[in-house]
Amino acid sequence: MMQPQLWILFSAFLNSSASFFSARSDIDIPFRHHINSNKVFTTSLSIKGGNVEPSNTLTKNVLVLVDGFAHYISGHVKDYCRQRSIELIEIVSPYIRNYFKQVENREIPLSFQAPDEGHESEWWEHRVQKILQDTSDGMVPLLNVAVLSESDSGVSTAERVSVCIGCANNNGIAPQLRNKFLMNENAQKIGLHSVRQKLASTWEEAESFILNTLWDNREDSDSPLCVLKPYRGVASDGVYCCRSMEEAKAAFHSLIGKSKYEGGINDAVLVQEYADGEEFAVDTVAMDGDIKVVALWRYRKFSANGAPFVYQCTELVSSAGERESEICNYCVDILKAQNLQWGPTHTEIKYTSRFGPALIEINARWHAQNTFPVMVQCLNVDAVSAALDAYFDPESFRTLPRRPDRLLKHGMIVHLVSYSEGVIREVRHLDLIRSLPSLVLLDMPLDVGDRVSKTVDIRTDSGYVLLCNDNNAQLQSDFEYIIQLQKTMFDVEDEEEVDHKQDRSDEMDSAIVEEITRDNFEIGIEVNNMDNMMEVEDIKEDMEGRNEYLNSASDIEKIDNSIRQLEYDVDEEYVSETRITSFVKGNGAVLLSRLRQVALSAIMKVSILYLLGSIFVLTFPLFVKAPS
Repeated sequence: MMQPQLWILFSAFLNSSASFFSARSDIDIPFRHHINSNKVFTTSLSIKGGNVEPSNTLTKNVLVLVDGFAHYISGHVKDYCRQRSIELIEIVSPYIRNYFKQVENREIPLSFQAPDEGHESEWWEHRVQKILQDTSDGMVPLLNVAVLSESDSGVSTAERVSVCIGCANNNGIAPQLRNKFLMNENAQKIGLHSVRQKLASTWEEAESFILNTLWDNREDSDSPLCVLKPYRGVASDGVYCCRSMEEAKAAFHSLIGKSKYEGGINDAVLVQEYADGEEFAVDTVAMDGDIKVVALWRYRKFSANGAPFVYQCTELVSSAGERESEICNYCVDILKAQNLQWGPTHTEIKYTSRFGPALIEINARWHAQNTFPVMVQCLNVDAVSAALDAYFDPESFRTLPRRPDRLLKHGMIVHLVSYSEGVIREVRHLDLIRSLPSLVLLDMPLDVGDRVSKTVDIRTDSGYVLLCNDNNAQLQSDFEYIIQLQKTMFDVEDEEEVDHKQDRSDEMDSAIVEEITRDNFEIGIEVNNMDNMMEVEDIKEDMEGRNEYLNSASDIEKIDNSIRQLEYDVDEEYVSETRITSFVKGNGAVLLSRLRQVALSAIMKVSILYLLGSIFVLTFPLFVKAPS
């Protein structure tokens, strides 16, 4: 399940305008297939009939980005488009839209919603009108359009949209790039080795396959018996490494009939042979069937917190070695078996001791980690720009090396593993990590007061560290040092302590509310809707031409029952009703003290005015002559 903070990431969408237009026009939009220095080749996509001949060869590049939430990917995409004047259209897939609606109780604005199935042409017609409206001098441009998804959640949406609007540079509807069973079947069809597997809809089918195919052929009795997982999944979610039939049966029943990633339910479970050996990730980019490897990574995973596959680091390696070269060649052959023609992929492969490379899975999107700084320093290439070059700058793509066989530096991504669970009292060792010679970036999103969970997969990492160094020995030394530090990185409060503090806080809040209520009668404060209010408005008291604000968030703590409106009326002649209009994270005691100060200040001002008025009344006759 996605983290609630995803809504914060979505706010980046709201910084740009993407209005829809209700007007329609019958036009014939020409699409560019390829561009080189000599000519432009075009075909046409008909939008509701009609023909308009372009007055010149103006080309308009357009990128449709689906589910662009990770700043370290979509941020670079936006920079690339901005620098090259590429029209960027950002949309959210139905899967993410439903997540926000059902889990977050939020609605994605209509202008950012991907079209529902069957409405792609209508949606694209509105977008084209917007593009043409923004084109100067009434020119009808040749549109060169690419549709890409940043994450797994939007891959099928990107496929559907690119096909329906007629993009020439797409892979069609390609379930084999998403379905882990189909991708292995396609590899076997052309003679490539892949793990033995069975798509089982009942436990009896799974049990028979394990007993008759996997059990008897298991050479190492200490190795896992099999792997059970969803045939459509992501980030090791729902992946079980089973060592007994009892574990396999439990894993099967935990998956079958449950919610499936990207919607629907698991109507079958994928049972696969366990592949031993080191695991690698191969990042590739394809342009019209020409597939290049832009980065090769080696995973280090280990067992932690009861989970079998916890990431320790993702290390960049050269493809020059014999084994690494074999992995890259195998990956390209695997992708060709899926008929991949365009776009980035992130493919995971294990190098087994028995038969060499074996496919784990293909992901038809970019590597979902912050690889950009490491790749730029170590390879002088980045996967985001390489993929976009394939669509918008083919000449630059052609200059890329076919393999990453030469490293300028050594680099890796260290995954920060949490061994603690609870509310954070202290985050330790950050200064020590920042002082490491290999440090490029430390990303620690957690702080005091946040809740941290034990790391069981990549999504529950507590942060990450990027390392690069000319000296591989220094790099490895810094990595090992971080591994030791992270064991004691978090000092947390246990759940009983947190619950006890919460109970005490609730008691204090109740006492504070009672005290405020009593004091209402003394200073004329009327408190409305104490139990249901979520906002407290800014205190705007203007007695001497200046505002007084109740906004000391650094000194005040949150109380459970916020107050929306406090009205006070010390003296109707001199003090007008005032509303408190901004949210105050308040400690009741501080709130009460400030309210008393405001009331006392107002009373004193009234008293001074009354005193001045009395003096004036008493002394006025002295200055007025009596009539003669």
